[in-house]
Amino acid sequence: MGLWRTVLGSVVLLAVLWWLYPRAAGETAGDRTEIVIWFNGAIEGRHLDVLDAFERRFPQYRAILGSAAARGGIVEGEGNPQRLMCGIAGGVPPDVVEYDRFAVCQWAARKAFLDLNPLIEADRAELDEARRELTRLESAGADGDQLQARRAQVKLLESFLIQPEGYYAQTWDECTYGDGQYGVPNYMDDRLLYYNADLLVQAEYVDDQGRAVPPDTWEQVLTKLVDASDARIRPLDERSARITSPAADFLAAGLRPGDTLSHISESGVVRRCLVDSVASAHELVVRSAYPRRKLVLPDKENQHIKVFDQDGYAIRLSRWDNEGRMKVVGFDPHHGNGWLYMWGWMNGGEFLSPDGRRCTMADPRIEAALQWTTDVHDALGGVQDVNAFKKAFQREAQDPFFQNQIAAFVNGDWFLRDLARFARHMRFGVHPAPVPAERLQQEDGRYFTWVAGFAYCIPSTCSEEKRQAAWWLLKYLSSVEGGMVMNEHDAQRERGQGRLYMPRLKANKALTQKQREVYMDIPEMPERVRAAMRAFIDMLPFGRFRPVSPEGKKLWDAQATAQDLAWNHKMSPAETLSFQAGQVQQALDRHYNPPTGRKLSWGPLVWVYLLFLAVFSGLIYRRHKSLHRGLPGYARKEWRAGAMFVLPWIVGFIVLSGGPMLFSAVMSFTRYDVLSAPTWVGTSNYTDLTGEGKDPLFYKSLGNTLFMGIGLPIGMAVGLALAMLLNAKVRGMSFYRTLYFLPAIMPMVAASILWIWVFNAQNGMMNWMLRLCGIEAVIDWLNINFDIGLKTPIAWLTSEKTAKPALIIMMLWGAGASMIIWLAGLKEIPTHLYEAAELDGAGPIRRFFLVTLPLLTPYILFNLVMGLIQTFQIFTQAYIMTPNGSPSHSTYFYVYKLFDECFSYFRLGYGAAMAWILFVIVILITLFNMVASKKWVHYAGE
Repeated sequence: MGLWRTVLGSVVLLAVLWWLYPRAAGETAGDRTEIVIWFNGAIEGRHLDVLDAFERRFPQYRAILGSAAARGGIVEGEGNPQRLMCGIAGGVPPDVVEYDRFAVCQWAARKAFLDLNPLIEADRAELDEARRELTRLESAGADGDQLQARRAQVKLLESFLIQPEGYYAQTWDECTYGDGQYGVPNYMDDRLLYYNADLLVQAEYVDDQGRAVPPDTWEQVLTKLVDASDARIRPLDERSARITSPAADFLAAGLRPGDTLSHISESGVVRRCLVDSVASAHELVVRSAYPRRKLVLPDKENQHIKVFDQDGYAIRLSRWDNEGRMKVVGFDPHHGNGWLYMWGWMNGGEFLSPDGRRCTMADPRIEAALQWTTDVHDALGGVQDVNAFKKAFQREAQDPFFQNQIAAFVNGDWFLRDLARFARHMRFGVHPAPVPAERLQQEDGRYFTWVAGFAYCIPSTCSEEKRQAAWWLLKYLSSVEGGMVMNEHDAQRERGQGRLYMPRLKANKALTQKQREVYMDIPEMPERVRAAMRAFIDMLPFGRFRPVSPEGKKLWDAQATAQDLAWNHKMSPAETLSFQAGQVQQALDRHYNPPTGRKLSWGPLVWVYLLFLAVFSGLIYRRHKSLHRGLPGYARKEWRAGAMFVLPWIVGFIVLSGGPMLFSAVMSFTRYDVLSAPTWVGTSNYTDLTGEGKDPLFYKSLGNTLFMGIGLPIGMAVGLALAMLLNAKVRGMSFYRTLYFLPAIMPMVAASILWIWVFNAQNGMMNWMLRLCGIEAVIDWLNINFDIGLKTPIAWLTSEKTAKPALIIMMLWGAGASMIIWLAGLKEIPTHLYEAAELDGAGPIRRFFLVTLPLLTPYILFNLVMGLIQTFQIFTQAYIMTPNGSPSHSTYFYVYKLFDECFSYFRLGYGAAMAWILFVIVILITLFNMVASKKWVHYAGE
C-alpha cells in the first residue's frame, strides 16, 4: 500500500509541475488570437493604454504585455539581449519586441528576428488591390454599402501602411541588415550641445548684444598649449614649484599666468595647478590652484605635464571651492550622451570597414578624438575628479544642469522633457555640438549629430499562425494613431501634476509632425523649448548611426572601454584603440569564419542522462535490497520514511543541479548561442581563455577576484570580534545582536545603493570621517614621496586604487552573518576551561589564544571555506556600484565576466568553460583546506 501511495503521489506531483510549467500564450482565446509583446524598460500606463486601444481597434486580437526585452542603459552598455534570448531559450518568446536599433542587426544576423520585407510588400500589394477594386466598384456604380466597406478597407490599409519614405532615413537604415529589414523604428533621438546661458554670460562668453555664445569647435572648448614628458619638477615651498622642460618652448606656446598645468603621475593620477609665471622658454613657476590646498607635486625628473589655455570653455566655466572640490563642470565630453563614437565620427574616423568585416577603431583620427576627450578631463583635474563629482548628481528636478552644476554637455532631445517639466523658465540653449576646427573647412561643413533609438521587431520564433497578428500590432504601435494614444496618456499625467508635456521625437515623420502640432506649437510651451526642439529636428539630416554589425555590442563595449583606459591613463589612446580593435576583430572573425565542427543535438544528451539515472537508481535499489533483506518490518518502514524525506532534495539535485552540470560540461566544448545548434569545438574555449593574449580579461578578472580574498581574514576577524562583544552577559544583549545582524539580511542591491552614497567623494560619510582624522595630509605626503596613486578627497568608486578596497569595506559591514556562527561556537566552549586557565594565571590575551581559538577551529574552517566560495562568486556589488567593472576593469570580477560572456555576448560555450574552471579552482582550494585542516582543527572529544 505504501508503494502505491508513493507512486500516486509522484504522479500527482508530476502532473502539477507539468501544469505549472510556463508556456507560450495560446494560439487563441475563444476566437481571439493572442499576441505577447515586450516593450523596452518598465511597464508603464501608456503601454496598457495603447494595447487597450489596439484591442478596441482590432477586436479579433488580444495583446498580452510581458517583460522588458533588453536590459539597457547608458552606463552598463546598450542592447543587452539577456531577457529576450532567455525567453527564446526557455520556449516562451514574445511575438513583438521593442529593441535597441543598433543591436537589431546583431541578432538578425543570428536569425533571431524576422525579415519584415515580405510583410511590407504584401501590405503594398493588398493596398494596390483594394484601390483597384474600389475604382472598379466606383466605375460599376456599386451600391453605397459596398463602396463604404471598400473605402474603409482602403483607409485602414493606408493608415497602417509601413513604407521607408515615411521614416527618417537613418532610423530605417539602422534596422537594415543585408537585404532584410528587421525592425520598424520607433523612438528617435539626436544629440546637441545644451548650455546654461547664465553661466556663459557670467564667464563673459557673449556677443555684442550680451547674449550667450556657445562653442563651435573643439579648440574653443579646450586648447592644449604644451604636452611634454621630460619635465623636471622642483618644489619651492608648500604652494609653488619650478618646472623646466628642454623639449617644450613655453614662450613660443604662448603660456600666460593663470593657464592650467596638469601633472600626470606614473600611476595615472592627474593633479591640477596654475601657471604663476613664465621665467624663460623652458622654465616656469606654478602655484596651487586652490587657496587652502598645498601643491602636491613630486620632486622628480621626466614627469608628464600638459598646459591648457585658461580661456577654453571647459576650464573657464568650471568652478572649485578653496579646498579643490569641484563645484561646476564647465564641459564634460561624456556626461549626458557623448561617446567616442560621436567624437571619432566628427573627426572623420570610422570604426568599421565598409564591408563590416574589419574593425578600423585604431584610426589616427579616432585616436586624435580620444586624445582630445582625455585632455578635457585632464584639464579639469582628471577623470577621477570629474566622475567622483558626477556620482553625487541627482535626476529629474535635481538634475545638475538645473542646479548650475554643469555648464555645457551633449545630450539627446529626451532631456527637453525634463526641461519642460521642471525648468521651463531656465535660460538655456541648444547648439550643434562642437567639432574640430578643420571640419569647418570640409565639404560636409559645421553640423554633426548622432541618431539612435529603438525599433519594433518580430522574433523569428513567432509562429506562422500568429505572424499576421503580430504584424498588425507592430503596425499599430508604429502608426500615428498608436503613437498619439501613448502620448496622450503621458500628457494627461503631466497636466495632472501641473507640468508641460514634451514628447520624444519619433522616427515616423507624420507622427513627429502631429506631436509638434498638438504638444509643442502651443502658447503654453516656452519659445526657448520650442526652438530647442526645432533645432533637434533640423539637425536630423546631419546624423550618423552606429555601425550595423553582427558584433555591434562588442564594438560598443570596446569604444567605451577605450575611453575608460585612456582617460585613466592606463594606456595611451593609440595603445588602447589598437588593443580594443584587436578584440573586436577576433569577434568579427569568429562570426564570419565560424568553426566547422560537428553539429550537436541536446536530445541524446538528455536520454543519456536519464539512462544513467535509471541504471544508477537500479544499482542503488539492488544494493538496498541486499543490505535490508533481513530487517524487520518496522525498520523497513522507517527506512522508507527517511527516503521520502530526502526525496525532494534528490529530485531537486537531479533536475536543478545534476542535469544542468552535465549540460554545461558538454556545452563548454561547443560554440553555442541559444539560437543555433551547438557546434563541437573541442578544447578551443579553454585554450582561448588561458592562451596568452587571447583573452586578457580572463586573467584580469581572476586577479581581481583573488584580491578580494584579502577581505576574508579581515571579515572573519571582525565577525569574531563582534561575536565576543555580543557574548557578554549584559542587559539588552538580544537587541544589540539583532542590530548587528540586520546588515547581513539587507538586500544586496539596496545595500549597494546605500554604500554608493557612503563612498561619495564630495559629500560621503567615509571621506568626512577620514577628513576629521587628518588623513588627507598623510595621503598628500605619500603621493609626493611615493606616488601611491591616490587623490584627496578619495574617489572611492572611481579610482582603480580604491574601488576594490571600497567593496571590501562594504563586505565588512555585513559581518553579522558570520557573527552568528562565531557566537554559536563561543557558546559551546565550556566555562570551566576559562576558569582553569585563569587560576593558572592566564590573562585575557592568553586565554583567547590558548582556549578560545583552539576550540573555535571547526568554526574557523567552516567560515573559511564558505567565505572563499562567496569571494569567488562576488558579483552584485560590482554590478550595481561600479558598472562594467570601471574604472579600468578594476572591479571586473570573474563571475562578472562570466555573466557578460553568457548574457551580453551569448557565448554560452565560452561561459560554460569559465564556469568549469571556476568550479575546479574552488574544489581544489576547498580540498586543500580540508586536508590541511587535519593539522590545526580540533574537534570536541578528540
